[in-house]
Amino acid sequence: MITVALDFDAEVFNTLHMAPAEFTNELRIAACIHWYTQGKISWIRAAELAGLTRQAFLDELMFRQVSTGSASTETNEPDNAHKLQKWFGSVPSLATVDGVAWQRALRDEWP
Repeated sequence: MITVALDFDAEVFNTLHMAPAEFTNELRIAACIHWYTQGKISWIRAAELAGLTRQAFLDELMFRQVSTGSASTETNEPDNAHKLQKWFGSVPSLATVDGVAWQRALRDEWP
């Protein structure tokens, strides 16, 4: 494994209200989502590189309101946004709900 070191001003952690380890994880996930949206890697590979399960990565995409359209075609499974639209008729803005609690509730209630 190759290690890459990046230098950040300590104020970054205060501004984002994150510990360095949490920031590192966030940076890894954000990079993988970016590469996925750019079409450079598949969503499955992005999930692996981010250190997430496939479902957790799809949940991250939904939470961040990133289109999962191409993700569904890679596995022939409907993406989360389509599941929500089918169930609710529309996808509510995550700015108006507690996204994490809402996702957990949906996961528990879906057949």
